[in-house]
Amino acid sequence: MIPDMTPPPALRVDLNSDGARGDVRTPGWENWAPKAGTSATQTFGKLTVTLRAQDGFSVGWWKAGYDTGATLTSDGVMVKGAGKLELAFSGLTPGKHTLVTYHNRLESEPAGQLRLGDLAVIPTVRTLDDQDAATGFVTLVADRDGKATVTLEGTNLILNGFALDAENPQRQPKKPFPVNGDEHAPENPTLRWTPAEGAVKQTLLVGTSPTNLKPVREDARQLAASSERFSTTRFWRVDTTFADGKTVKGQVWSYKTRHLAFPGAEGYGRFAIGGRGGRVYEVTNLDDSGPGSLREAVEASGPRTVVFRTGGTITLKSRLIIRNPYLTVAGETAPGDGICIRGASFGNLGTHDTIIRYVRVRVGDESGKTYDGMGFAGSDHCIIDHCSISWTIDESVSSRGAQNVTLQRCLISEALNMSVHDHYVGTGKGHSFAASISGKIGSFHHNLLTHCAGRNFSLAGGLTQGGKFAGYLDIRNNVVYNWQHRTNDGGVKALNLVNNYYLPGPATKVFHLLKPDSGSPTDPQQYFVAGNTLVGYPDANTVAMPPECRLSAPFCDSFVTTQSAEDAFANVLADVGCRLPRYDSVDTRALNDVKSRSTSYKGSKTGFPGIIDSQSDVGGWPTLAAGEPPQDTDHDGIPDRWEQAHKLNPRRASDASQESGDGYSWLEKYLHSLTKLLQGT
Repeated sequence: MIPDMTPPPALRVDLNSDGARGDVRTPGWENWAPKAGTSATQTFGKLTVTLRAQDGFSVGWWKAGYDTGATLTSDGVMVKGAGKLELAFSGLTPGKHTLVTYHNRLESEPAGQLRLGDLAVIPTVRTLDDQDAATGFVTLVADRDGKATVTLEGTNLILNGFALDAENPQRQPKKPFPVNGDEHAPENPTLRWTPAEGAVKQTLLVGTSPTNLKPVREDARQLAASSERFSTTRFWRVDTTFADGKTVKGQVWSYKTRHLAFPGAEGYGRFAIGGRGGRVYEVTNLDDSGPGSLREAVEASGPRTVVFRTGGTITLKSRLIIRNPYLTVAGETAPGDGICIRGASFGNLGTHDTIIRYVRVRVGDESGKTYDGMGFAGSDHCIIDHCSISWTIDESVSSRGAQNVTLQRCLISEALNMSVHDHYVGTGKGHSFAASISGKIGSFHHNLLTHCAGRNFSLAGGLTQGGKFAGYLDIRNNVVYNWQHRTNDGGVKALNLVNNYYLPGPATKVFHLLKPDSGSPTDPQQYFVAGNTLVGYPDANTVAMPPECRLSAPFCDSFVTTQSAEDAFANVLADVGCRLPRYDSVDTRALNDVKSRSTSYKGSKTGFPGIIDSQSDVGGWPTLAAGEPPQDTDHDGIPDRWEQAHKLNPRRASDASQESGDGYSWLEKYLHSLTKLLQGT
């Protein structure tokens, strides 16, 4: 999210129940997690704030509120029974200050009014929107020592947060569209908001700086996208005039317009920003860490694009986790035979706006650890494209807790079965699993899953904070070959399973498309199943499920160019996995097995055809040539020859981050040129 750019000196503080959890924090606000007791103190710059309750206070939360994004008012400080809660400030500038307080009960029972000085406030009860919560608005007078105190009195007090030196939110508009801080707003959005009650006049102001906004006609709410879409944040506010003649400034809101991650990006992760306009990191060696390593670039912060100056295999000593947002990993730039990651997982965790393309992740069992392959756990607006994933100990792909993600044109093969998984060693049970997926919404299209015994796909929707079924998935145009005992199973809140091609192989023992969980009558899981092919089983789309679980139409648009299942079979085999700079022997073998409906190897422990137990069953990692990178004098990620051909300066690194005229930077334009022939764009 774009940080809240409301000008200082306003201080906004969200009182949290757990300081370690990111999903309870309010973006743009200070987040304070006081410990239960009679007193708690926190410092914000030069200002110190103390909470005091003679009989003690507790800290609580209402988990279901987080499901709707009500992070401010779904937790807070509580005083049970009749009591008082003091909010004391020191370090203020002497004189008058305003204070906004937020009061939304976390229990379902309503409470009586509370008093904030001379003001009476009736708390709301479990509101699903922070902007609908009850608020108090009072004036404080700081003494010459910069101190002031306000006291809340009442029964079963609740304080969710406060804002110092802010305007009265009841006299400001609310609920803007685009949502404040949205970095993926539609182009040319029509600005909308809910006016303040009692408004007689509204003035709309817009601009590219939060402190330099210009008024426009209120009927000019549709704003044309900036020509520099990737770099320009648009700011706006609505000032309100009331019958008493007073004009109250609105909060400054902001947004950026969305743009495709790259030509050919589809599904709900298609607007991932990646490292657009940021720094370039060159991977110059195959080390696990240190200068010039992939880990150095991945673990850096800020917008950044990773280009490779060498091909070969990177052997990891531990997981390589993307936690910091705005990253592009451009595996298509690797010379020689391309890049491969060996020994541990590589993927997203609790981040947003990442793009990973043309990378191989072949984990293996050498570490003895239960590593998965790639994924999007807890991440938002991310896309993985044209990657190859194999020899994982846990599932090859995971996306539990994700939102707005896409896995497209990836080749998942040979997840290890009777291997070193810490839950299964010595049990006689295998764990050759392709993927456990969720999302809101997760798009999984045009992928090839081959030689994985189960979870092709596992629907791992899980539960929301409020205990409702979660997970919204669109699975279409995938090809699955030679599974053993599991295809699609598990449960999500809603699923589209459309035009996929399932081809049984020598190891296949079960012949159904979907084995769904039904949920409960009050919270049913829902499924749309159509157009799929399970070779040899023409009735495969007829899936047994309760009537309330069956959808007659897709629950969402796919934003994917969709073929019939038969056409998708040919389409996927022609363009899947890490094709750049060329396929390695592992992917070549996997593709040939599908085309010939055969297997090249069998598990060394189980003897299952195609379902292997160790990478050594198939000869291990192929040797990848390092290759020779193209000359890049200014180290901006763009070769000199390409810069010269496009009238750029090969000695001026700043060219790479500049706008090219169509919303992409020049570096992105170069990256797209590498994939243009493959993508047909």
